[in-house]
Amino acid sequence: MNKKKLLAINTTDNTCSVAVGTHEVILGYKEMVADKGHSEILIPLIEKTLKESNTDVTQIDGFLVCTGPGNYTSLRIAVSTVRGLSLARNKPAIGINLFELLRKKETDCLVIVKGPLDKVYIQKFSSGAKITEPTLISLDELKRMVELDSFTIIGFKAKEVANSVGSIESIEGTKISFEKFFVLGSSQLTLKNQRPVPMYIR
Repeated sequence: MNKKKLLAINTTDNTCSVAVGTHEVILGYKEMVADKGHSEILIPLIEKTLKESNTDVTQIDGFLVCTGPGNYTSLRIAVSTVRGLSLARNKPAIGINLFELLRKKETDCLVIVKGPLDKVYIQKFSSGAKITEPTLISLDELKRMVELDSFTIIGFKAKEVANSVGSIESIEGTKISFEKFFVLGSSQLTLKNQRPVPMYIR
C-alpha cells in the first residue's frame, strides 16, 4: 500500500477535529471544542494542521470526512468542505460513518451513538461486517434487548447498556481513532464516484 497523504475531518462530537496522515502514521492533528461556529473554525484549523504536518494541500492524495450521525449543520459544513477541496484538487472525497469508525472487526458488536432527547442510534456488526442498518430507538428500549448478551457494546453509555443486557464487554465513548480513519480511507481511495453526504437516520 502506498503511503499516500490524507486529510481527515470529524465534527460529530461537539468538537472540530482535523488530522493529516497516512495509513501508518499521523503527521498532524488539531482539535477545538465547537458547539457551533464550525464554518468559521474549520478552514483555519485545516491550515494549522497542514502547517504542523509540513504538508501543502497540493500534496494531499485524498480527503476524508466522518459523515455522522451527529449535528446536521456541523456535518453539512464538514462534508461540503471536503467535497470542495476534492473538486478543487481533483482528488477523492471519502465519507466514513461513525459506526464504521467505532466498530471492532474481531467480535460481534453493537455500536451506540447519542441521538436526540432520550434516543440513540445503533448498528450491529459481526466480524466487521454490518448485520443491521443504522436505527434510531429509545435508550430504554435498547436496554431491554436481551439478545445482546453476546455482543460487545461500544459507544455512548456502553457500560450502562452492557450491564442492562448482560454483555460481558463494553467500550465507553464515541471518540474516534484517526489511525483507523486513515486505514479505512486508504482502502477506499481507488473507489469511483465518491460523493460523501451527511448520514441522516429517521
